[in-house]
Amino acid sequence: MVDEEFMNWLIEISADLSTKRAPSFYFEAEYDEDDAVNGAKGAEEVIKFGKRFIEAVRNK
Repeated sequence: MVDEEFMNWLIEISADLSTKRAPSFYFEAEYDEDDAVNGAKGAEEVIKFGKRFIEAVRNK
C-alpha cells in the first residue's frame, strides 16, 4: 500500500514537472539551478516509484 502523503507528493511533483517541461525546452521560461536540482531529484523519485510499482505488479 502506498502512503497517502507520498501519493499527494507524487501527484504534485508530476504535475509540476509536466507543466514546466515544454516551456523550459523551448526557452519560454527560465529556471535557476535550485529549480533544476529539485526537479531532477523529484523526477528521480517518481522514476524509482514507477519501477517499484511495475515490479510489484509483475510479481503479483
